Amino acid sequence: MNAVVDLRLNTVRATEVVRFRNETGAPLAQLVFQVDANRQAGVFSLIYLAVADDGAPLSYELTGPRLVVELPEALGVNCTVGMRLDFVLAPMPIPTTGFRGRSDHLGFSERQLNLGRWFPTLTAHRPGEGWLLHDAYGVGEHYVLPMADFNIEVSVEGADGALVAGPGNVLQVDDDTWRFSMARARDMAFSISTRARVLSGQTQSGVMVEVYYFDEFAEGDGDAAAQQTLSTAVAALDRYHALYGPMLYDRAVVVASDFPDGMEFSGLVFVSTNYFRGYNGSPSGWLTLITAHELSHQWWYAMVGNDQALDPWLDEALATYSELLFIEAAHPDLVNWWWGFRVRSYNPQGTLGQPIYEYQSLRQYINVNYLLGVLMVHDMRGILGDAGFVAWMRAYAEANTGAVARPDDLWAALPAGTDMEAVARVWEQYGIGP
Repeated sequence: MNAVVDLRLNTVRATEVVRFRNETGAPLAQLVFQVDANRQAGVFSLIYLAVADDGAPLSYELTGPRLVVELPEALGVNCTVGMRLDFVLAPMPIPTTGFRGRSDHLGFSERQLNLGRWFPTLTAHRPGEGWLLHDAYGVGEHYVLPMADFNIEVSVEGADGALVAGPGNVLQVDDDTWRFSMARARDMAFSISTRARVLSGQTQSGVMVEVYYFDEFAEGDGDAAAQQTLSTAVAALDRYHALYGPMLYDRAVVVASDFPDGMEFSGLVFVSTNYFRGYNGSPSGWLTLITAHELSHQWWYAMVGNDQALDPWLDEALATYSELLFIEAAHPDLVNWWWGFRVRSYNPQGTLGQPIYEYQSLRQYINVNYLLGVLMVHDMRGILGDAGFVAWMRAYAEANTGAVARPDDLWAALPAGTDMEAVARVWEQYGIGP
C-alpha cells in the first residue's frame, strides 16, 4: 500500500494491492473485506477496484463495513488473485468528551491523526462457515482477522517535523516518507503527529520498544509517565516471553492516544493520554495496568486470534489475567492491591460464553469478559498449579499461532493428566466448556 497523509486536512489518499491465495479448501466466487472505516458516513470513499494485473474492473457491493467483491471466475484451491483498491479517507475528530463507541482509533485530535482499522482488510474464512464478518456493536470488538504480510509506505504532506509511529520493520526514506513491513500480522495501525516525542528501550530477548508520547508530558517531572510506560512495557514483554514464548515481532510500539482507554493492534498499542495525566509516580494505577494489558494482546490477539464478537472472553480474560502475572513478577507487593482495585471492587457476576451483542452496557461487558474471566482463569491455575498453568498457556499459543482459535482449542491444550472433573466444575460455574 502507498498512503499519502495530508495533515492540513487530516485526510488520506491510498492505493492498496491485495494478493490472496485460496487456502480454504474449496473454490471461491467472492472475497469479503471488512471496511471498518465505512461504518460512519463520509469517512471512506472507494474510488477504484480492479484486478491488479490487467486492470479489469471488478463488480462489488459495499454496504457499511462489508465489501463483497465478485471474482471474474471462481478462484481454485491454492490459486492466487490480485486486486487493486484506491480509496480516500476523511477521519472524524476524536470527541473531547466521551467517545464514539469503538471507533476512536480512526480519528484526529489537534495533535495526532490515528489510523486504526483504516483500510479494507480481508476477513477470516472458516470452512463450513464462510467469511467471518460481524456487525459492529456499542461495546467490545467484532473483528475476526487472518494473518497477512504487509508492506505500507506512508508519506506526510502539509506539516514539517511529523513523526509516523507504526509497527514492524521501518525505514525512513526522507523527511516525509516511511516504509513499514511486517509479516504475520493481523492489521497495521499508525499514528502521525508533529508534537510527538519518543523513548526507546530493549527487552532481554532483543525486542525494541518505543513509546510515543506528547510534549505536555515532557515538562517538570522529567518524562516520568513516559518512562513508567517504557519500563512497564519492557518488563511486561519479558514476563510474557518467559511465560508464553517469543512474541512474533522484533518491535513493540506504544502510542499515547487522545481517545479513552487503550486498543491493541499487531505490533502497536494505544494507551490513553488520560492515563499518562493520571500517573502519580506509583505503578499502582491505570497507566501501568493498561500498558501491560494491551501488550499482552501481542499473544492473545496478534499471535492467537479469536472471534472477538462471539468469543470476546477468549482474548480479554487472558489479557487481563496477564496483568496479574506481570504484577506478581514486577511489583509483588501490589498483588493484593491489584485484586481489589481491578477485580473485586466491581463484584463481577454472570456467565461467560456470550457474544458481545448480549451486553447492555460497557461496564457489564467488562465485568463479565475481563473480570469474571480473570476469576475463571485463576481457578484453572489453582487446578493446574503454576507449572501446569504455564504449560497450558504455552501449548495453547504454540498450537494456535496464526489461527482464529475457539474455546475448544483452549481446552484441547490442557496438559495430560489434568483433573477434568475439577475443570468440568469450572465450566459449569462460569457457563463455558465444550
